[in-house]
Amino acid sequence: MRKKLAIILSSVCVGLALIVLIGLMCTGYFVGWGPFAKMANLRFEKLAGNDEKYAVERVEPLPGSPLSGKHILFLGSSVTYGSASLQTSFAEYIAKRNNATFVKEAVSGTMRGSDPIFPAFESLIKRKNLIFLSVSFPPTTPRRKRRSAM
Repeated sequence: MRKKLAIILSSVCVGLALIVLIGLMCTGYFVGWGPFAKMANLRFEKLAGNDEKYAVERVEPLPGSPLSGKHILFLGSSVTYGSASLQTSFAEYIAKRNNATFVKEAVSGTMRGSDPIFPAFESLIKRKNLIFLSVSFPPTTPRRKRRSAM
C-alpha cells in the first residue's frame, strides 16, 4: 500500500513539475518573461522590422555630427531595451549614426522617468561629457466603448 502511494505521489510531483516547466517555456516564448525569456527571440527574429536590411551595421555615420565623440546615456523601459527587436533599440542607431558611444540602462515594464535614481545621474552628466536621454511610454490599453443597456 505504501509503495503504491509513493509511486502515485512521485508521479503527481513529476507531472506537476513538467506542467510548470512547460508553462515557463510557453511564457518565455510568447511573453518574453521568466527563465526562458530569450526564447521570445525565436519569434521576434521572424518579424519584418527585425530583417537584416534594418541592421545597425548598415547605418551610415553622419559626417560632422555634433554628437560625434560624445557619450550618451539612454534610460528607459522596454522601448529603450529593444524588447521586441532582439535587444536592439533606437539607442544603437543613434550612437552609430552620430559616431558616439552609449550606455543603455533599461528595464522592461518600467517607467524609468519617474525613477528616484535620476538625481544621481545629474552629477554624473555634469562631470562627464554625457548627453542624457530617457524614453518611456506609459502603459496603454485600448479603451472599449461600453454598450448601453436597452
